[in-house]
Amino acid sequence: MQPSWAPPPPCCPSSCATSWTGSRRAPPPLTPWTILLAGLGAIRFAAGFTRRYHSGRFSLGVQYDLRNDAFAALLRLGGAQQDSLRTGEVVSRSISDITLIQTLLQFLPNLTGNALMFLFSLVCMALLSPSLTVVALIVGPVLCLIALRSRRTLFPANWHASRRPLGVVPQEPHLFSGTVRDAIAYGRPEATDAEVGNRGPRRRCPRDGRRAAAGLPPARGGAGSRPSAGQRRLLALARAELVGPDILLLDEATASLDLATERRVAAATQALSGRRTTVVVAHRLTTAARADRVVVLDAGVVVESGTHAELLAARGPYHRLWQAFAQGGRPAITEPLKINELVKENAR
Repeated sequence: MQPSWAPPPPCCPSSCATSWTGSRRAPPPLTPWTILLAGLGAIRFAAGFTRRYHSGRFSLGVQYDLRNDAFAALLRLGGAQQDSLRTGEVVSRSISDITLIQTLLQFLPNLTGNALMFLFSLVCMALLSPSLTVVALIVGPVLCLIALRSRRTLFPANWHASRRPLGVVPQEPHLFSGTVRDAIAYGRPEATDAEVGNRGPRRRCPRDGRRAAAGLPPARGGAGSRPSAGQRRLLALARAELVGPDILLLDEATASLDLATERRVAAATQALSGRRTTVVVAHRLTTAARADRVVVLDAGVVVESGTHAELLAARGPYHRLWQAFAQGGRPAITEPLKINELVKENAR
C-alpha cells in the first residue's frame, strides 16, 4: 500500500536557482534619479547665481543714482550754502550712508528668499505632521528668547567688553578742552554731578573737586598743559575711579612730581587700588616697596620676582638698586630697570 503523501520530485540546482531568482523584483535603475538630482542642483546653482547677480547689479545701480543725485544737489547750492556745509558731513552722506543703503538692497533678496523658504517648509511640515509642526513652533521662540537673554554672557568678546574692566592712568594724561567735570566723566559721560563729585578728586584735591561740582572750566587749553602734572594725574585717577575698573594699570603715576604732590598722588592711588588688581609700572623704589609682589625687568626680561623683603634677602639686581638708592647714589647699570608692581586682588 502506497502512502497518501509523497515528497516532491527532486530538482536540479540550476532549475531551483532559476525559479528563485525569477521571483525577485528587479531593483529600479538609479540613473534617472541621479540625473534628476544633478539637474536640481544645477537649477539651484543657476537660480542662486542669477539672484546674486541681479541683486548686486540693482543695489550698485541704486547707489550710483543716489550718489549722482547727492552731488547734483551740492552743485545746485550757492557758494555761501556750500561753505556752510562741513566736509565730514558731506563725505559721510555721500559714502557711508549710501553704502549702507546699497548693502541693505544687496541682501534684501536673500532675506526674502529665506523667508519664503521658511513659509514653504512650514506648510510642508504642517501637511506631513501637524503635531510636530506645533512643537517646532513652540520651541523656536523659546530658543530665540534664551539666546537674546544670554548673548551678553555668551558673547562678551568685543573691544568694548574687553576694555571695560581695564583702567589706565598714564604718566602724561591727556585732558580735552572743557570743564573739569567733562575731564572726569570722560569714561562715563552719563554720570551725574553727584557721582562725579563723590568719586572725583574732591577727597584728595578739594579745589579741583569744588570746581568739578560747579562745572567751571579749568585753567587749561586744548592740550591740557596749564594744570600741573600732579593735577592732571589726580584728574586721571578720578576718571578711572568713576569708571570703576576691575584691573587698574598705573604707568609712572608718581614720576616727576615734588614730594608733596607725590604724597597726594600716592594716597589717591592707594585709595583707588582698594580691592582691585593693580599693576604699577614705576622706577621709584619707595613705590615698589609697598607692593605685594615686585617683578624686576631688565631689557624686557624678568630677572627677579618676589616681595620687597625676599628680593632684598636674595641680594640680586633689586638689592643693588635699593642699596644705591639708600646711599643716595645711582646703580651701576647701562639701562634703567623697569619695576612692575602687581598688587593682588583681595577677597571682595
